[in-house]
Amino acid sequence: MARAEKSECPSFPWPGGKSGLSRKIIEYVPKKGRTFVDLCGGRGNITFRAIHAGLNYQGWILNDTLTAPFFRAIRDHGDKFKAAEKSQAEFDRCAALAKDGEPYAILMESHLCYNGGTYVANKMRGDGGGRRTAESHTLNVRLAQKYLLGKKVGITQKDWRDCLEAAQLGPTDVVVIDFPYLNCNVGAFSPESICPTEAIEFLQKAPFPWVFCEYYQPLLVVAFGEPVFKQEVQLRSCDVQKTRERRTECIWIYDGKSASTVTVTFEPVSEDRMQIYYTHLSESELLEEIKQCIGSVNFSRNQMQREMRQRLLPALLELKNRTYRKKPGFYDTLAKIGLNADTGAPVVLSFQYSGRSYQSAGRTVRSS
Repeated sequence: MARAEKSECPSFPWPGGKSGLSRKIIEYVPKKGRTFVDLCGGRGNITFRAIHAGLNYQGWILNDTLTAPFFRAIRDHGDKFKAAEKSQAEFDRCAALAKDGEPYAILMESHLCYNGGTYVANKMRGDGGGRRTAESHTLNVRLAQKYLLGKKVGITQKDWRDCLEAAQLGPTDVVVIDFPYLNCNVGAFSPESICPTEAIEFLQKAPFPWVFCEYYQPLLVVAFGEPVFKQEVQLRSCDVQKTRERRTECIWIYDGKSASTVTVTFEPVSEDRMQIYYTHLSESELLEEIKQCIGSVNFSRNQMQREMRQRLLPALLELKNRTYRKKPGFYDTLAKIGLNADTGAPVVLSFQYSGRSYQSAGRTVRSS
């Protein structure tokens, strides 16, 4: 136990959890400040890593609408917890106990459920499967309790916007954001959990620094620019023995100051270009043609981004406001006009990232 406390950082599996990426995320977080907010905490892996790394914050907030009971169970009962071995009988027993808020059952959830998910949304992990033993899970829970109590971490269960507004954050605070990913269905959250356009508008004007995690999405590139970090990863929510599906994990950052905008104007290149035309150009003329072509691509990209900023995002945000907590909801309303609401993200209205293609209005444009 003493050895584990000295060298290990607490971590728990979770659909989309950041135990593996947490080290890289913390590199982009200021080393000290007033308040550290883990907005969509999952199983708390980012908070635990930040504490383990020695970040110096006066206050800590760990927020999640779904897993807050898990953190409270760690805080209040972690020192008394002792995990049992995995079995279908134990899974069924704990699933029933968890409905009544039994702390032991709540603490066993990440150990028993597939991918560390929930009793409701996930099945049991393979009998005895996974690298973590019952003893290891016990030590992990107890160590996590010491982290939470040592920093007096505040545990909240609020909607993301309510959490941020209640905290009254400023330039010396930081928020780490790990919303449910666009175009992903991991079972823990419904498609209505987050409205990306609402989040984008809020974060673009945020008075505090933030670190944002997502897969590479054109909608986010338009809103926040290119990510500061990109890494190809294996999609873990599928059967990796049958499906080698890859994603690009990204990190965006913001320093809490309004970003300046730049308008770039280029004349589009003439479209009457046949391959034979280029065989008669000199090398300098070819280079000039390439230069102009790049300028035209940039012009088109800026036009597209302006269309999304000035028309698409405001329209989606207004629709979200009008359908808030109403039936039919935001996604059901979009489905009525033939827009795919099953992906869990309105990004499909304009662009859907699929492999190396962007699909828009029935057309597919290959990316280089």
